[in-house]
Amino acid sequence: MPFLFSAVTDLLQALEDNAASTKTAMKGWLDQKNKDHIVSWVKSYKITVDSPLVDAVAVLSALFPDKRTDRVYGLQAPSLSKILGRCFKLGTARIKKLDQWKTPGNGDLGLGVERTLRETEHGQILNPVTL
Repeated sequence: MPFLFSAVTDLLQALEDNAASTKTAMKGWLDQKNKDHIVSWVKSYKITVDSPLVDAVAVLSALFPDKRTDRVYGLQAPSLSKILGRCFKLGTARIKKLDQWKTPGNGDLGLGVERTLRETEHGQILNPVTL
């Protein structure tokens, strides 16, 4: 059974939500909440990750991309946005929609990609992304 990339994004989203909802003065509480969430996540996916069909290096690379010095390409959001526009063969209107992430209050590039793809035929993902 392959390991779903959405499991990684769910973990990262939960940690980001914790950080966004916690004040700086509550750092110790946030650290414990994050630790509890990570431990729970690892326990719930341990059997899947231990499967011989799952590439553990790929899972760890998704969780800690900065540790893979051979995989750091130095792409920043503006250039990545252009690359994604070409990869998804977006037209001018869709590229403008994608580039709305640059306007304050419209989220980040990931949210821009999600919004744009949801409105296109690419929005229907037939096979989930796995690691």
